[in-house]
Amino acid sequence: GSELRRGISRLMRDPAFWVSLPSMPGARQQIKRLLGAGCRLRFYSSIPPQFAQLREWWLWNNMKVHRPYLATPAHAVKGEYILADNMGAPDYYIDDREDAVAVVAKAGVKAYAHVAPWTANMTTVEVEGYSVEVLNLEQFEDKVVNDEKAQRGEG
Repeated sequence: GSELRRGISRLMRDPAFWVSLPSMPGARQQIKRLLGAGCRLRFYSSIPPQFAQLREWWLWNNMKVHRPYLATPAHAVKGEYILADNMGAPDYYIDDREDAVAVVAKAGVKAYAHVAPWTANMTTVEVEGYSVEVLNLEQFEDKVVNDEKAQRGEG
């Protein structure tokens, strides 16, 4: 109810919350492999914009990503924000927010839903009439690296 919403709101305004979040198992290794394969990574995090520097520190501390490209769009417009980013639309995209994934996928980006508690036993999820594949980080990294190799004629 309302007490829970107030508690979550207080938690999300606490800077310690944003720097104490653990990383997903295997995330550092998957990011290292993507960078090693020549991928340029962008991070879109729907955190309060005033905590963007804390997220950058977190990416460095937990993922060893130095000087990351980080944007902090609001949840409600995340997909549209990513497509309108001055860096151009990404080639690949993964997120646990199916609504953002659907918006990006409809624009032609190879987009995937990340495994989350609400998609744990699913291989696809339907969002706004659009079917999106559900992957964990290792599966996503494998798809990206193999696709990139195939495009270069290496696989």
